[in-house]
Amino acid sequence: MRLAVKLALGFALVVAIMVALGVTGYVMFMRVEDNVSTLTGHHIPAVKHSTGVERFAFQCMVGQKEYLLKQEETTRAASKEDLAKLVGELDVLKTVGTEYDDARLIEQSDKVRDSAGQYGKLYDDAVAALETSRKAGDVMSAKGQAVSIEARAYLADKRAEYEEATRALALANVVNATTFKARMNMLGYMAYKTDAYFQGVELCLGQLLEFYTQLETMHPSDEERKQIAAARKATQQYLASARAWRDEDKRDSSSERLKELLQDMIDKGTLVLNCAGEYLAQKETRVQTISKAVFLVNDVDQAAYRIRLREKQYMLTQSETDWKELNDLVSELNGLFADVRKVSLTAADEEHIQKAETATKEYLAAATSWVDSDNRLRKEILPRMAQLGGEVLAAAQAAEDNAWKESDQSAERTTDIVASSSLIIIISLGVGIVVGVLATYFITRGITRPINRAIESLASGAEQTAAASGQVSASSQSLAEGSSEQAASLEETSSSIE
Repeated sequence: MRLAVKLALGFALVVAIMVALGVTGYVMFMRVEDNVSTLTGHHIPAVKHSTGVERFAFQCMVGQKEYLLKQEETTRAASKEDLAKLVGELDVLKTVGTEYDDARLIEQSDKVRDSAGQYGKLYDDAVAALETSRKAGDVMSAKGQAVSIEARAYLADKRAEYEEATRALALANVVNATTFKARMNMLGYMAYKTDAYFQGVELCLGQLLEFYTQLETMHPSDEERKQIAAARKATQQYLASARAWRDEDKRDSSSERLKELLQDMIDKGTLVLNCAGEYLAQKETRVQTISKAVFLVNDVDQAAYRIRLREKQYMLTQSETDWKELNDLVSELNGLFADVRKVSLTAADEEHIQKAETATKEYLAAATSWVDSDNRLRKEILPRMAQLGGEVLAAAQAAEDNAWKESDQSAERTTDIVASSSLIIIISLGVGIVVGVLATYFITRGITRPINRAIESLASGAEQTAAASGQVSASSQSLAEGSSEQAASLEETSSSIE
């Protein structure tokens, strides 16, 4: 093989080794770059934003519980902001999953997004339920107080009515006493014909007319007004008959008309007493009715207080027993309203009862609304929110764990690639060195061996040439000597010839 070919093959082998080393390094470093790119662009963002989802979900759940306790709008706004940030983190996660074709990350982000959406809707439902409960609580407080206010107003009216009725009773008794006194003075006048007795009659009858006027100012019933009017008329007629009897007695003490006038006075006096008696009987009944109404309305006030107390107890315990007792007390209160209505005497009484009954109905409706909202909040909304919150946290934790796992795996792969790259490069370098040494050896040998053979051949030719030169030199010397001898001989011959 010619020397040029051998040199070309040697250089080609060196270039091939260098190319192989370059390609191996390029491939290995590209794999490292791919893993680093995946790590920085996929796994680390997945970890970061999964952690963000978990953090904002936790903050939102804490804010929700704080809102349940304080019901402050700033707390609710902060929770909604955390929920919006959570959705923003999910958007980034989905973008990362789409970019790197990570179906699991996309599925987890979609699942968390769905749960977060449901959680947000339930949060709004919880806020609405709390608002309904708050409004119902305000209505319950206002209407519960309204029942007590109407009961106390009723009691105040009855107290005034009772006091007025007792004064009327006392005045009616005075009417009776004054009527007896007037009749006694008339009998005294008849017996003794003394003007003082008759003046006593006129004084007593004048007082009776003033008493009737006072009784008419004490809010009498229609029947009582008739009795007062009848008593007034009888009193006036009694006075007229008494004066007529006095005048007739002065004219003729033995007149037959005196008996008629006496009988008329007796009848009118009896009529006054009867009217007073009937008035007293009705007024005593009224006083008893008022007393009964007072006791019943006091029971209404106490029942309203017990209802509100039971309401607070139920709000603390959410015990079905407390709720049942509250409804039983409301039924009892409605029964008391019916009993009070039976002993109510005035339009104002009926108005108080009607207002108290309406307030009780509105109170019960508000209490039912409060219970329904509270039950829905405690039994449906909050458990579901807790479940969804747990799902969001679990999904975020799972995504974070997966991202950490894949990140660790990517880091391990990168480390393995770097290690294997180093090993391959070392092996390649070793192989290159060995191949280079062998190639150098064989190429050098392939080059030096022909040269040595040529040198040996040249040395042998030189020796042969030197030997030939020696032989030629000897021959030349011999020839020269022969020529010299021939020349000398010729000279000698020439001399001789001469």
